[in-house]
Amino acid sequence: MPTDDDLDDDRPSRRRRDRDDEDDRDDDRPAPRRRRDADDLDDDYDDRSRRRAPESDGMGVAAMVIGIIACVCSLGCCVPYLGFVAGPLSIIGGITAIILGFVGRSKNPKSGKSMAGIITGFAALLLDVLMVVLVIAVFGGMAAMQPK
Repeated sequence: MPTDDDLDDDRPSRRRRDRDDEDDRDDDRPAPRRRRDADDLDDDYDDRSRRRAPESDGMGVAAMVIGIIACVCSLGCCVPYLGFVAGPLSIIGGITAIILGFVGRSKNPKSGKSMAGIITGFAALLLDVLMVVLVIAVFGGMAAMQPK
């Protein structure tokens, strides 16, 4: 009994086969190929080449993460007592992010993560330099205001 969905379908309908029909098949037709099971050990040698794992961008990810942390640490220089730790950590992190970014770019030239690591590393170093100039200017101005 055709349904409404069957009437909308433009494909020709296929004849249903009973299991008994397979025994009556003509002999001139080739037998259908069976699929190989995983436990079928007839042929252990595989001629196909192996697939390689896609190239990972670990250096780029590391450069980007370290660069972001270095940028945050460079802003932490303004916090009293935290600046003694965050300042040097930001400089070391910025340089590390730049190095890892360039190494990642040499392995994969189209790596956006490596480029982000390079940019954030230079941004962290730039922020560190600006913070040092700001601190020198503020303390220099305070020293000049002291009465003699």
